[in-house]
Amino acid sequence: MKLIELLQQDQRICFFGDSVTATGEWIMEIVEHLHKNYSDLRILPFNCGIPGDNVKKAFDRVYSDCCSLFPSCVVVMFGLNDIGRDLYSGKDNSEENNRLRKEKLDAYSEYMDKTVKTFINHRINVILCTPTPYDIWQQSDTENLIECNDGLSECRQIVYSLAKRYGLPVVDFMDKLTRFIISNPQKMIIDSDRVHPNKYGHHLMAQIFLKALGFIEEIDYEEWESTNKSNQERYDLEQILIKISFVDWCINDDIRDDWLTSNRMIENNINVAKSWGNEFINQAIETYLLYKNQYSRLKGELIRKTITMYGKR
Repeated sequence: MKLIELLQQDQRICFFGDSVTATGEWIMEIVEHLHKNYSDLRILPFNCGIPGDNVKKAFDRVYSDCCSLFPSCVVVMFGLNDIGRDLYSGKDNSEENNRLRKEKLDAYSEYMDKTVKTFINHRINVILCTPTPYDIWQQSDTENLIECNDGLSECRQIVYSLAKRYGLPVVDFMDKLTRFIISNPQKMIIDSDRVHPNKYGHHLMAQIFLKALGFIEEIDYEEWESTNKSNQERYDLEQILIKISFVDWCINDDIRDDWLTSNRMIENNINVAKSWGNEFINQAIETYLLYKNQYSRLKGELIRKTITMYGKR
């Protein structure tokens, strides 16, 4: 099945997922390919990924982040934050650890199903993606959770079961990227944290996606750089919005009180998050503090940039 068969002129495609989606360099390359080769369709892409998210939590934003954009198609990918990676260190084979593994996989299955059914009920086409692999093979200072891919493989099987149940296409990132890693040990495609694809990994993801959906016949293994200024500007603005959403969704997700109390809680949550010493979180907080009062304007600007990326009619 080709994605082009799911889309009509001027329709929208949302990418719904976690940090691998939110980082979105693979999506930027896909967008550039569509812009170059299918510009007459004027397909409008929107990145609805949030770092740190899992499908159970993300289900609460299905309507606000995706359905509200009236897409004709949604690409769904979760898994890396769903399995509880620390449960797969290989050091704990207790009944309690196995129970927690099963509990998280059951939640993944349940909420992936709910998410897919919600989109289908809104007459939105769905493309499912398996999660990307956890890199147990590279030499890294990051603790190696050697059984992590066991959990991700279970997620992969759940994705295929849902695809069969609802007649949906699957892009199998886990299988294709795992094969590449094993066959090309000298080529790093996952960051040293063992979780997030690096720039070249994102390029491979874009190529795998385009090939799986019939846009290209063979994967291009050469490094890729964006040459489309309007696409780069759209991507940069989208990343600002994603960082704001991350702070709201993952750091301040417990804010449910009156305005004054909420502001005090936000300040406290941000100070706690800063103490973690995570580079991405610090960048996200800096962006949030700089642009938080401009979210609606920036969202409108993103839609304008996405539409005008194709030029005036």
